[in-house]
Formats: sequence, structure tokens, C-alpha cells
Amino acid sequence: MPNFSLFGNGEEWILVSGLLDSDSALTLSPFFPTTPPRSMPRLPEGTAGTLTISFLDSRGRLIRQAVVPTEVICMHQPVSGVTELSRTFSTPVFLPPATRAIRIATAKGEVLEEIDVPDQGPAIALDWAPAGPETTGATTIEWRADHPADIPLTYQVFYTHDGQHWQTPSLPDPSPSVCLDFDELPGGAEARIRVVASDGVNYSVAQTQPFRVARKGLLPTILSVEPSSPVPPGELLLLRGQALDLERNVYVPESLRWTSSRDGELGTGDTLLTRLSPGLHEIRLDVGQSRPDAPADAKNLPNTQSPFAVCDVQVLPPG
Repeated sequence: MPNFSLFGNGEEWILVSGLLDSDSALTLSPFFPTTPPRSMPRLPEGTAGTLTISFLDSRGRLIRQAVVPTEVICMHQPVSGVTELSRTFSTPVFLPPATRAIRIATAKGEVLEEIDVPDQGPAIALDWAPAGPETTGATTIEWRADHPADIPLTYQVFYTHDGQHWQTPSLPDPSPSVCLDFDELPGGAEARIRVVASDGVNYSVAQTQPFRVARKGLLPTILSVEPSSPVPPGELLLLRGQALDLERNVYVPESLRWTSSRDGELGTGDTLLTRLSPGLHEIRLDVGQSRPDAPADAKNLPNTQSPFAVCDVQVLPPG
């Protein structure tokens, strides 16, 4: 069992998730550490549609129990005429340090699975380091890991751009590498990569030193143009767009500015209703004041000096 707190909260919480088929077959995902929830409903044992997770010590004595809610994801009518349900679940659960077995049972007490917790967990080493003063583009991150009992391992990658807010840029995977595109990730001077190796319950962590990733600022996107091209002459055109502040993870609609290659300035905002003259238009969505000398090959690329997005609209001539 780990003797540290992955997210610095002083406690160890794991994410218990999986699928319970209509025939009571349980498919568990590997347990990975997670942050504790702000609040959790207290469900009594035996509540319909729940699972009971029991944490046992080395002598099989109960340390703690957690009641986990499930959600219906599939209903079907078998030949017998009785409706059966498939359920999914995903809940943070506190992991007692002395746990040596985890038992999962239905609300009626039917034991679905009992997991023995190995005495030792995996070991992992992350040797990757940035190649230059600022990391950009698609990069393959590799690590080395093994387990004293040769138990297969699954890995979860975490990324932070500021040392505080973590995200998971990829799904858990047994491959000891991942490809991250740093042009698509929020940037900052305190970026870090953290890799967690899990044997199903135990886990170990490896983390890089802080490195710099280019800040993206506001990234505009054209969401829709209605009606679609070609547009009848004189028809009103509805433009919708958005600008994402990737570092703050918020949308900033008031910063958007629309222009046409034929008609010039069109207006501002995340939604714009306008008419265009006949011909082929390059509709451009900028954030704030754009640079008129921005190179053509910069379109749709993250550029903190002049980010913009474009699309073509054909307006038919009259008659």
C-alpha cells in the first residue's frame, strides 16, 4: 500500500468503477487514486441498486464498508419476459491503510468478487525530460515499471500546467508510454507529468520536474454557420463561435470578432446574425484585436499573438 498522499490531501482515496451485467457478472476497472469528494450521500447497506464494498485486514476482519450507488445503462426483455438491468458505477472510496482484501457484494449480500491486496506494490521510474526550454508539439512519454509478483500493470497519466490543477489527458492503459500533444494542452511555467502504475489496488507514482509549456491564451472556434453553404442571396446567416481560455478552462464570448474577406467587419460576440454579399467569403473569427499581417499558414493554430479560426461560405448570386 502507498504511504503517501498522491494529491496532497493526507488521505488515500481510490476510484471504484466498473460494470455489473444483467447476469450479475462484474467487470472492475483497475483502482487509481483520486481526490476525495466534497460530499457523498450516505446510503444504508442493502439499498436497492447499490454495491457494498468491504475492506478487510490480514485476518479477514472488517475495517470499513462503503455503499456505492449504480446507474442503469441498459434495459432489455429476455425470453422469460422479465426485464433485466445492466448497471455502471464510478465512486471515490476511502482506502484504509491496513486493507489486505476487498470484497464487493450486491445489496442482497451476494459476493461478486473478492480481491487480495498484494503486500507490495509496483515500482515505476519516469526518465523523460523536456528537450528544450519550452515543450511543444506531439511528444512520446515513456517510463519503466515492474511488480515483485509479476502482476500486470495499468497506467494512468496526469498533467498539470500550474502544479495545482491536474487533468487526465489519456485513458488508463497497459502500455508504458503515451503520446501527448503539448500544443493542445494548457501551458505555464509549472507544468508536470505524473504517471501512476496500478496492480489493481496498490499503486506507485513517478513525476517529472517542473517544465515550461507555451501558454495558449484564448482559442477561438467556429461552431456553426446556418444555413449551410451555398446560401441563397439575401438570406440571413447565423454565425456561432466560442473562445476557450485554455489555462483557466473558461469560455469568453465577449472577446469574439467576426470579419469577411469580401464584406469586412461583420460584428462581435459568440452569436451573430448577418447578411453577406454574393460570392465566396472567408469568414474569420478573431479573439480581440488581430494582427492584419498574420501569415496564412497560421490559421487554426494556437497563437497567443493572433489566434483565429476560419471557414468558407458561398453566397449565390440573385436570379
